[in-house]
Amino acid sequence: MKFRYIKPEDRAKIPDADFALPNRRLFPLESQEDVDNSLILIKKANITSEERELALSRLNEIAKNKGFNILQANMSKDNDLVQQLTDNILFNAETNDKFELQLADKTLVLQVLDIR
Repeated sequence: MKFRYIKPEDRAKIPDADFALPNRRLFPLESQEDVDNSLILIKKANITSEERELALSRLNEIAKNKGFNILQANMSKDNDLVQQLTDNILFNAETNDKFELQLADKTLVLQVLDIR
């Protein structure tokens, strides 16, 4: 995931209405990339559950109004997450034939295949 840097003077020019959390001016949403990144960041941010719910709700509203695609954001980030996880999963193929990993509302099941 690559984040863009917004200079303080440029960030100050962004209207409050374009932030997922306008009272704290967090998660600016000016592009599809911003929507994609904010979707991940909101879920990881050190904010209250009420702020998280508000930010996700506003992200959906702002994205819809600006014509950005939430489904695309979810799918592309899920694919990135699956790639990161599969790159880092280690298990003993001699004793396990299946590995399940619960990801929020999704379950990733890896089946061990004998390719010898």
